Amino acid sequence: MANFNHGRLKKLQKWQQSLVDDEKLPNTQVILWRNGKWAYNEATGVRNSKGDPIGKDTIFRFYSMSKPIISLALMQLYEEGKFLLSDPAFLYLGDGWKKKNMRVYKSGDFKNGYKTVPCNKNINIKHLLTHTSGLTYGFDAKGITNKVDEIYYKEGTISLKSRRFKEEEETNLASFCDRLAKAPLMFQPGDHYTYGYNTDVCGRLVEVLSGMSLDQYLQENIFGPLGMIDTAFWCDDDKVDRFVGKWMPAGAGFNMAAGPKAGKATGLSDISGVDGGAGLGGQYSKHRKNPNNRFLSGGGGLCGTAMDYARFCEMLMLGGKSPSGHRIISAKTLEWMTTNHLEKDGAPALMDAMAMPGYTETTAAGTGFGLGFSVSYNPALSKQIDSKGSFRWGGAASTTFFCDPYENMFCVMMTALMFRNDFVLPLTPLLKQVVYATIDDDLTERNRIHQLRANL
Repeated sequence: MANFNHGRLKKLQKWQQSLVDDEKLPNTQVILWRNGKWAYNEATGVRNSKGDPIGKDTIFRFYSMSKPIISLALMQLYEEGKFLLSDPAFLYLGDGWKKKNMRVYKSGDFKNGYKTVPCNKNINIKHLLTHTSGLTYGFDAKGITNKVDEIYYKEGTISLKSRRFKEEEETNLASFCDRLAKAPLMFQPGDHYTYGYNTDVCGRLVEVLSGMSLDQYLQENIFGPLGMIDTAFWCDDDKVDRFVGKWMPAGAGFNMAAGPKAGKATGLSDISGVDGGAGLGGQYSKHRKNPNNRFLSGGGGLCGTAMDYARFCEMLMLGGKSPSGHRIISAKTLEWMTTNHLEKDGAPALMDAMAMPGYTETTAAGTGFGLGFSVSYNPALSKQIDSKGSFRWGGAASTTFFCDPYENMFCVMMTALMFRNDFVLPLTPLLKQVVYATIDDDLTERNRIHQLRANL
């Protein structure tokens, strides 16, 4: 049995509805699974400014929730003996990624001139999977706290208009990685953690190692076998009427460099128009002016339904297999991916000791990072109800998921609020509070099962 309290599941539904009624979220869909049972799937709110309601087949932007999928794709190729985690990236990405050709930021800024030092080691594949390569994300265009972000913009590594590419440019994963290698790193590889374009580079590695385009590889090896029928890097014409709008809070903005502004949100605005009709724009539309401009962003480019993502999570909870028994990845590899891989001075370390200032999709306290997932290492330090060994990630549109092997449970939450103000709405901690409160196990049976798991 799933062992959820039905009365408390109703409270979860009431909480979802309150987020919409209070205009904290435009919409929300939550899916719960436990002990092999689908226990909860409720959706509420509107898809766009016209007031069209969302449904259980609404297509959401995954944004950074793309990262665990691409990381797993790369580790599928690891299982085929295609590479070692210690392999330097230049073996697959070209000489531009050799340490002799890369520089590390030291001081200064773009306007007044900046200094760099030689890169002291090659970026390897583990650095990319753990966000310890020194690549950053370019969120801080003005260089308020991150001068390397500003350099990304000013030197054309990424475009100010779209953050990643210009419509008229030929930008694919290969050309983007070539540009990225010419930009200074934020720190020496392995010295720190910072959120960046690492998973986009991993997507390019999938292409090189498989001999397939990233979208083709994902379809044949993950989406197709798992029945993720609506997940892709674009939204097909016959699915546009299911694609969600893109919303921003009114009255409480978010500066990616400085953090959330104080104050209470006064409402929400659908900003889909700035992203193209129906909220698609260049990133999610199949119809682009330049057919060569197909940037398949492994770091944040996928979209799909909540149930599609839940099927991915179900596979994770089933030890790397689909419900039909199709092996996606081995249980051992998955276990290794969801183990903390951060290290400092040769010893295991957590994110709070490794992370540079800046935006990321998780709290640093009590948290480690594996190969594509954050990992709960000490729930008490995180100040969030959790289980040691649970793993998760989130996305820029306030989406999130977590998998808890201890409770044999996962939760997926989809919505469409861009760059949520964590001071106003700490969504992930609140979601965990409400979800974990629904567990209704008999204490004796619960202790027996957990003891069995501990002895495995």
